[in-house]
Amino acid sequence: MILGLQADLAAVSADPMTLATDIPTRLDPLAIDYIVSGSRLGSKILCGIWAQTDDPVIRRAGNYFMQTNDANLWRDTCQALSQVPLDSPRAAMIMNDTRALFGLFITTFDAVAANQDTFA
Repeated sequence: MILGLQADLAAVSADPMTLATDIPTRLDPLAIDYIVSGSRLGSKILCGIWAQTDDPVIRRAGNYFMQTNDANLWRDTCQALSQVPLDSPRAAMIMNDTRALFGLFITTFDAVAANQDTFA
């Protein structure tokens, strides 16, 4: 996924951003799975929008969207999460790690918005 995203940024002549974030150095694997598998579901929707563009530059940036999705990843992640007792320390860690990862999206959006007048 990372290589696909890097290739797509290069295809549209965009530089990767460096962000100052407070992401923990160790994250619970289920928090990561939750974010990644959920984002892949969202990417399916965005792929349909991307596929409709007539802009040849944007069309070249399809590495990320054209990646194969594991149809079972979301289901498997939800099943694994359902096995974690709600009142356990691990559940609290998963929640905190997930919030931290969502914070990365918010930080990125804010940084991009600060550098652009409008979003298309």
